[in-house]
Amino acid sequence: MTHSGRARLLPSRSPSQGRILGLDLGSKRIGMAVTDETRTIASPLRVFTRRSGSLREAIGAIQMAMAETGACEVVVGYPLTFDGEVGTQARNAAAFAEALRAQVEVPVVLHDERLTSFEAEEAMSEAGVRRRDRKGRLDAVAASLILRSYLDSLAAKGRTAGERVVTPAPSGGRGQGGGGESPTGNVVS
Repeated sequence: MTHSGRARLLPSRSPSQGRILGLDLGSKRIGMAVTDETRTIASPLRVFTRRSGSLREAIGAIQMAMAETGACEVVVGYPLTFDGEVGTQARNAAAFAEALRAQVEVPVVLHDERLTSFEAEEAMSEAGVRRRDRKGRLDAVAASLILRSYLDSLAAKGRTAGERVVTPAPSGGRGQGGGGESPTGNVVS
């Protein structure tokens, strides 16, 4: 952030083309999705089940997915509250993103994911997927919705992935719908 408190443009660390990996973090599962090379389509990839709750194991699975897909950026769902505030789950997501950022050499971005799990459940229901079959795919579908939302937000702002604007965070550490820095300094689109 500049001394005047105005937004500044961060230089792009990823190309405008290339796959982006999206993550929907949960305490038991991590949904993964990936874009196509042109970053126009987001598709569910897989769900990683956290057997031991190990951060190292989860990051290893993400690194494997990155290598498999050639992802050059990672978008982590940032579950703000309905009021846009940073709660426990959002703080956990920010801490996870920070740990992942330390282990990978690509941009790791937080993106507001409010209602994506609900939307994923609704989409699967409308597609006729039986309730018992949804559990294993729901988190990956939610990750694809997070990615789609991220791509849409970039398009609406006339930016490409990897080119992000950091805006001053509101006082009190609350999230900001249009983007800002989280209390941990992570970029939120």
